[in-house]
Amino acid sequence: MAVGLFHAGFFEFGTLPPIIALVAGTSLLLAATVEARSGQRIEFGAFGLFGMFWISQAAIWAFDLLDVEPPLDRQYVAWYLGLWSVVGGALLAAHRRRGFVVQVVLALITVWFVLNAAAEFTGGPIVTQMAGFEGLISGLLSMYLGAALLINEAAMREVLPLGEPRHSKIIIPDDISQLFD
Repeated sequence: MAVGLFHAGFFEFGTLPPIIALVAGTSLLLAATVEARSGQRIEFGAFGLFGMFWISQAAIWAFDLLDVEPPLDRQYVAWYLGLWSVVGGALLAAHRRRGFVVQVVLALITVWFVLNAAAEFTGGPIVTQMAGFEGLISGLLSMYLGAALLINEAAMREVLPLGEPRHSKIIIPDDISQLFD
């Protein structure tokens, strides 16, 4: 969410976004280890992947700020973010049986990746600002999701609703081997 504030134009982009991204990435990797220990493979994958994304994003921004030579190729960064759009879509598909809020968060994150890739491809400040506002929305909803998961687990009941899963028209089998039968 904090990165959205910078991209939306509320604050100047300085040294804080790479630090925020590094802290976010580290905390997501720690969450991934907790999920791995509890046997939650899908959550382990999601937290681990997003953790690695934020750490890599911190490095990209740090290199930008340090004016390394040669400078980063913006087209490379755009393709990199575009590939993360695919990862976001795959995580959305993997979470098709989770609550509606989880699905919306993953859909918004996927759109955020697409907008950031488009901003890098075009170099357009308007697309960057759109990505910032979209990042604010997905950040706020992610905070709600995190709070709901913690509060619901502590209360051992649903205090903050996560909604029922919304099933799409796309049928994805539980066992991927069914695709090849």
